[in-house]
Amino acid sequence: MFRILWSSGSTGFPKGIAWRQDAFVAERRRWLADTGIRDTDVFFCRHPLDVAHATDLHVFAALLAGGRVVLADPAAPPAVLLRQIASHRATAMSALPRHYEELAAAAAPGTALPLMRRALCGGAYVGAGTVRRVRSALGAVLHEVYGSTEFGLALGDIDGRGLVPVAGVGARIEALAGSPGTGELVLRSDCTSEGYPDDAAAGRRTWRGGEFWTGDVATRTHDGGFRILGRLSEALATPAGPLLAPVLDEEITATGAVAEAVALPRRTDGLGSEVVVAVRPEGGGAQAVAAARTVLLRHGLRGSVACVDAVPRTEVGKVDKPLLRARWGLR
Repeated sequence: MFRILWSSGSTGFPKGIAWRQDAFVAERRRWLADTGIRDTDVFFCRHPLDVAHATDLHVFAALLAGGRVVLADPAAPPAVLLRQIASHRATAMSALPRHYEELAAAAAPGTALPLMRRALCGGAYVGAGTVRRVRSALGAVLHEVYGSTEFGLALGDIDGRGLVPVAGVGARIEALAGSPGTGELVLRSDCTSEGYPDDAAAGRRTWRGGEFWTGDVATRTHDGGFRILGRLSEALATPAGPLLAPVLDEEITATGAVAEAVALPRRTDGLGSEVVVAVRPEGGGAQAVAAARTVLLRHGLRGSVACVDAVPRTEVGKVDKPLLRARWGLR
């Protein structure tokens, strides 16, 4: 038997992904063993159910463990979701960094989630600032996880050692030119999907010699773990070496003048030095633009900065970068 899932399309056009049921269940059991989700957990799901990210990574795995699953309205305000998490005595959830940021911003002074032992966070770049803000506002420790709809869960930071491979998963870095410690993350596992049944070209790029080429850039940490920096297509060339767009976004928002930033490299084949940056101002638009330009100059990058009222999102909640690129005529 086969199961067809669809990728979210946050980094390109959505692709159908074929899974065998035996491999699918084996991979989800591996997910549970690594994250420690068990039958006593109450798993809070705030994702829409019509995407693989929620239905099969979160809900299916939690039910497979024998736990209780709470399905929330993904459109509910963060303050409402916080009250629901507390009232249902939720012990585990998985969400994007932005979702946790929204919960932290909505938290009243003294708010805490003492029962939340597995606040899993993945699906996008997880910055140190997000981890600090969530811990300060909610008293919750974020556990970063990394994987994909095609591969399954690959890495997890569950016990504070950083992102380390799940048991049964092999991981290595294919170094970028001139940057031996940083490069594309390449994975191997004995229970993954069958690939893309309707996109042979994408399959050949992604699955090579039994390995899964993620398209994500990673580096090794001092304790032997991995740190995910962003997509290979978002690598920018600077005099100090490769800089990933999500890292640049975090630096721009750290100025205090920008509530949200999305850097879009003009080249998607990696390591260009021109970028278009969309910023949602924290206050005045002129200050936000000036702050972003200062950061670009600091890194020797060229580009333009434009203010937006809101950053578009996919159904899952990720930044809709293809839509933004089309808006500014970027390929």
